[in-house]
Amino acid sequence: MVIITWLVFAVVSLTGVFSIERNVDLLSFLSKKNQNRKTEQILQEKMGGTSPVYVLIKSRNVLSPEILRIADSIESKMLSYKEVVHTQSLTGLFKQMNEVMGDGYKIPENQAKTDNLWFMIEGQDILENYINFDHTEMLIHATYGSNEMKKMAAFTNEMERFFDGFRKKNTEVEMTGWPPLMLRLDENIVKSQMSSLLLAFSLIFISISLLSGSVKRGFYAITPIILTLMILFGIMGWLKIPLDFATVLVGSICIGIGIDYSIHISNHFKICKLEGKSAEESIEEVISTSGKAILINILSITSGFLILIFSSLVPLQRFGILLSVTMICSGLAAITFLPALLLLRDFRVNNHFKNKAKNSY
Repeated sequence: MVIITWLVFAVVSLTGVFSIERNVDLLSFLSKKNQNRKTEQILQEKMGGTSPVYVLIKSRNVLSPEILRIADSIESKMLSYKEVVHTQSLTGLFKQMNEVMGDGYKIPENQAKTDNLWFMIEGQDILENYINFDHTEMLIHATYGSNEMKKMAAFTNEMERFFDGFRKKNTEVEMTGWPPLMLRLDENIVKSQMSSLLLAFSLIFISISLLSGSVKRGFYAITPIILTLMILFGIMGWLKIPLDFATVLVGSICIGIGIDYSIHISNHFKICKLEGKSAEESIEEVISTSGKAILINILSITSGFLILIFSSLVPLQRFGILLSVTMICSGLAAITFLPALLLLRDFRVNNHFKNKAKNSY
């Protein structure tokens, strides 16, 4: 019943995994009452935000009408997103100058007109912010007004697909700034979570199997950790706790903490068996000694981690809650699920030898 109860609880909890979201919004790391967060929200709502976006265009001559039209189309594409409040580049300046010269508010039609307009504005200090000295690189400035990860990902991915059409024309186009940076961080959180968990599990399983001389013992030792991780990530999904810079560490810490409890229980059980005690007597001694020590350890360390819920940073609050859940689940799994698993294994081994002995007569 103990094994079935833990498995059912873990499977039910695991359904919450599909609700886990990722979050790299630094603003959300501050509490809602924080003055800096309130100020940033006002800037986003009233002034279009403060997140910069830059698009770098490289070509043999960025002052050619063709490249200026590419830059203009990029700006138009960016402004089609309501999160992009305004853009700045040389294209607006050229269109204004062209209108003053009587040719309309548009990019000059040929290179001669472009060169004439550039001759009139060349030398102004502000131009250094938009073009380099040899006219091979041009920069578009923009401001992005949202910190929502889904919107930033959609904006970045769509712009990258839009740039692909220009890259085929011997023109390099690269975008950087806040949305692309947040997207890369978001992707790295998932990769680091998966790789760290797989690496930690593999190393621990191999180490315990080699030291104990049994692959089965290695597997039994990590089963409480597997259950704890299933419950942990399930709780994250149900409680809407996202993966961020702090919570992404919890999985690896869970493995490191949980394996200590499992090793204590399995080794103590092994010693009792070597002393000639039955499986039931061994489990009783293990729980009354190592189990008691583990409970004390759970209470003391959990109390320490719960202090983090009073932190002013939201990720640290979540970190403290999740580590407390990890301590409780891994400890209880080690002193309930693992002994039940060891008893079941011992029962099957004894039955195997009994049947073998009967067959030999």
